[in-house]
Amino acid sequence: MASGHLLYALEKVESEKAGIKLIADTLENGKALQKFCDMLKAQGVQPGVAQKLCTPGADPFSVLPLASQKLELVAEKSGIVSGIDALALAKVGHELGAGRVNAADKVDHGLVLY
Repeated sequence: MASGHLLYALEKVESEKAGIKLIADTLENGKALQKFCDMLKAQGVQPGVAQKLCTPGADPFSVLPLASQKLELVAEKSGIVSGIDALALAKVGHELGAGRVNAADKVDHGLVLY
């Protein structure tokens, strides 16, 4: 696991194995989820919404708006996706309202690209 190796490389743990264990423990004991919830609040998400998003098993769409339109793209043939142009997707998302130019710009939280 790369995160365990990173902790070891940063001399935060004694071994890569210890780093992997620390990451696994942090995910299992809920500390990582709590930190994520704190990060949401720090970015301006309402505390109640953040808490619902961070509740294990909760439906995120119970508090997040859904887009008014949906377009599903289907492959013309079966196979394996060999690459995705993430920058192109980011540009599309930004044009549709998922990104900001300035901190005060509004973001369309209902826009989802997946």
